[in-house]
Amino acid sequence: MSHASTPARRPNTLKVSTRNASFQQWQAQLTNRTKRHRTGRFLVQGVRPITIAVRYGWPIEALLYSAEISSGWASEILRDVRAATHYELTPDLMRELGEKAEQPPELLAVAVMPPDDLDRIPVPPDALLVIMDRPGSPGNVGTLIRSADALGAHGLIVTGHATDLYDPRTVRASTGSLFAIPAVRVAGPGEVSDWIGSVRSRGIPLNVVLQFPALELHWQRVRAGSSRGVELTCRVAPAARALREWDYCVSAYCGPPERAGSAATSMATTEATLAPPVTVPMGTL
Repeated sequence: MSHASTPARRPNTLKVSTRNASFQQWQAQLTNRTKRHRTGRFLVQGVRPITIAVRYGWPIEALLYSAEISSGWASEILRDVRAATHYELTPDLMRELGEKAEQPPELLAVAVMPPDDLDRIPVPPDALLVIMDRPGSPGNVGTLIRSADALGAHGLIVTGHATDLYDPRTVRASTGSLFAIPAVRVAGPGEVSDWIGSVRSRGIPLNVVLQFPALELHWQRVRAGSSRGVELTCRVAPAARALREWDYCVSAYCGPPERAGSAATSMATTEATLAPPVTVPMGTL
């Protein structure tokens, strides 16, 4: 296993055997969204999510471990990963934070939330973006993050009042993909429209998958009220079989029309699934 960083110094090691203030804070980061975001920290459970978080260089503030560590994996993480503090917890406390009824986890990580900045998303030519409007189920969001990662998406955006990306159920359902693909929360679709317009103004074509019709309808209203720029072809498609996790797939491509076919193929769609092209003004998406 190779890790993104190694410690510059030995971390502080503290023992926790009671439900003290530190334990209560970790518990709140599991169960209380407001306190999670107030501290900017969240708990990561599971071998694969912790491994992928480390692989992609996510900042780990603390590692919690059981005195009964037996695996080489946990020992290696504790030895190699930079974290300010290590906490040795009793098995009962680890079991409670790991939300396991029987065997306590060997290791838990306290990770730092990144900023909700759309510029965290890389935008190479023909970048694939997935946008979810107000998703309500943590498990579904985690599954969608995992699917987006498997499809090679460059980023995921959640708009509006939605389930928390850092809810432990979301993190678990993503099986680590949350750490592999930039996921950003924004207040509403207008902010996304502005950002996409800024990216496209630099001549970078984007492929956009939307989860819910509500966001598409907003963008249709934006289009209808604007007459700026050069007209481009925008194809609207239902979710293809490979994208069945999404309720809706729209704006599969907005860019030079001659390249729309390759972009649609990259999103597991075919010409047969595409609705008739809709012509829209450049800069309105």
